[in-house]
Amino acid sequence: MRNVHSRDTNAVLLLHGTNGSGKAILDNLGSELFGSGLPLDSAKYYLIIPDAVGYGGSSKPSDGLRAKFPRYGYNDMVDAQRLLVSEGLGVNHLRLVLGLSMGAMHAWIWGEKFPDMMDALMPLVAMPGPITGHSLRLDDGRKSTDIIRCEKPLAPALEA
Repeated sequence: MRNVHSRDTNAVLLLHGTNGSGKAILDNLGSELFGSGLPLDSAKYYLIIPDAVGYGGSSKPSDGLRAKFPRYGYNDMVDAQRLLVSEGLGVNHLRLVLGLSMGAMHAWIWGEKFPDMMDALMPLVAMPGPITGHSLRLDDGRKSTDIIRCEKPLAPALEA
């Protein structure tokens, strides 16, 4: 829905947490948020619920490239979300960016990088701060589930 200035007024971007997917948002929050008369009534709002790069149905290292998969971080994931919203779906403004956990970190980045793109942010279960204890996957013959832990922070969240 667009206003007289051709600005979208009812699009809502919902971002999932780590190890989740857009489907998890539907499954876990759908009955509380998206039904008739509920806060994000799907008959009233245009709900955009993407899978983040590396999760759900999106491209990820386990699709075959493993360690050769291009290095990416939260900024890259948010840039991809913005391209999906603006170029892929033709949405020029969001009423709300709501994120859970990792999605909340993405919401903070949305607010920093694209402050005029949305009316409101609703980051849930995440404070803006450094990312610590980042997991690294190895491709040296070990099982794909083997990880090592870094003990010191790798980067502030807004630079990840």
